[in-house]
Amino acid sequence: MNEILGKDKKIPEFELSLFKKSLKFFEYAVSALRENISNHKYDIVIGDDVSGRLPALVLHGVMKKVYSKDKVELPKLLFFKGNRGGWKVSAEDVELWKENMEKELLRYLKEKVIEKGSKILIVTEYNQTNNTILNFNEVFGKAGIGVDFLDLQRHIDTPYFREGEIKVYDAGIVQDRIGSVLF
Repeated sequence: MNEILGKDKKIPEFELSLFKKSLKFFEYAVSALRENISNHKYDIVIGDDVSGRLPALVLHGVMKKVYSKDKVELPKLLFFKGNRGGWKVSAEDVELWKENMEKELLRYLKEKVIEKGSKILIVTEYNQTNNTILNFNEVFGKAGIGVDFLDLQRHIDTPYFREGEIKVYDAGIVQDRIGSVLF
C-alpha cells in the first residue's frame, strides 16, 4: 500500500467508535419515521450535503428495502449543500447559499426531478441552532414545496419548533460535551 500512496502518506482512519455511538440515533430515526416509511409517504429523500449525507444514505437504504418489498416506486435520493447559516457564517454567505440552492431547486423543478406535489424528507445530521432547517424550509417554501425534516441529533439547548410550524422528526439529543449522550 505504501508504494501506491507514497512513503510518507497515510489513509486517515475511519472513527468506527464515533459511528457506533450514533447507531442509537439511527434506530430512533427509523422508529420515528416507521409509519411514514411503511405508508410510502416520501418519494424524495434529500440529504443536507454538509452533514446529512450518511444519515440520508442509511435512511434511504431502509426506505428502499421497504418500498422494494412492497413493490412501490423507490424514493429518489438527492443532496443539497446545507449551511450552518448564522453560526460562524456571515449573513452574506447565508444569502449566497440560499440563492444557489434556489437555482438548484429551480433546475430540478424544470427537469421534473422534483415536482410541486413531491413528498420530501430532508435529512440533516446535527442541529445546533435550527438555522439549516429554517433555511431549507424558506427556500423550498418559496417554491411552494412542503417538506418534512429528520434531525438525527440536536443540541440539548436547541429549542423545539412551534407546533405545526415545521415538521421535524427528532431522533435524539446530545449535550455539547463529548461522550455525554441523552435520549
